Amino acid sequence: MRIGQETFQLNCRWVRLKSVERIAEILADLLPRNVTVQIFKGILENQASEQGARMAAMDSATRNAGEVIDALTLKYNRSRQAQITKELIEIISGAEAL
Repeated sequence: MRIGQETFQLNCRWVRLKSVERIAEILADLLPRNVTVQIFKGILENQASEQGARMAAMDSATRNAGEVIDALTLKYNRSRQAQITKELIEIISGAEAL
């Protein structure tokens, strides 16, 4: 039985050695991929951040344009109302003169 135990122990060491070598191969393959993925992730996050900033800027510009349109519409309506009032006063004044 001693011979079997020695063989078993040698086989276990061989399996561990092969496992360590395999792990080293896997790590050698995965580490460059991990670096590539991290760089790609950073690029994607940068792009997403830029798009978010653009969306916020466009939202702000749209809101500001709406406020400008509202202000100009109010100014136009007041000017038109003043012109109509002026014309009515002229008509009423002319009617009173007759």
